[in-house]
Amino acid sequence: MARDIALIVDEDTTVGKLEEIIRSAGGALVEKAELFDVYHGKQVGEGRKSLAFNILYRDKDKTL
Repeated sequence: MARDIALIVDEDTTVGKLEEIIRSAGGALVEKAELFDVYHGKQVGEGRKSLAFNILYRDKDKTL
């Protein structure tokens, strides 16, 4: 099962840190977390950015 999520974060937040949090929160079910978009603009505010991830969840033993 794949899901997309966009997060608005401070400009100094790293992609690596967010990937770490996604994998930690999803545990063994997170097979892949891939950044696919970065947005800077007035809609997210000064000093902020939007990072969009595609997250693939999979359980080897059962259907999700």
